Amino acid sequence: MLFAETKSKSTITTAGSAAQNGEALKDALRRDTEYQKYIKSLSKVGYFEGELEGSQRWRSLETRAAQAWVDMRREDNASRRSFASAVIDAIAEATATASSGSISLDFNRGEDSDRLAEYR
Repeated sequence: MLFAETKSKSTITTAGSAAQNGEALKDALRRDTEYQKYIKSLSKVGYFEGELEGSQRWRSLETRAAQAWVDMRREDNASRRSFASAVIDAIAEATATASSGSISLDFNRGEDSDRLAEYR
């Protein structure tokens, strides 16, 4: 019996936390200009069903839209190559091109700013 009481209180707290997290997420997203454009475009196409902004139904629909926005961004980030892998690929390609003899690369030459001091 004690377990059942504890479990029901936990469920209520979790549901309340989820609602608070949803509001916190929307508050954070509202600062993003791209998200603002997204919400405006949804409003223009009738996603909010003519509801007044801030009404309970509007907030519910915005929560769903916000979650879709986050999921879409997560997928974009997961499929995007990391900057480090792009640099490694570029170095490998440059080295392969230099090895073919068509370009001469000297990675030990120093920076351009170091060479500027030679001309002063």
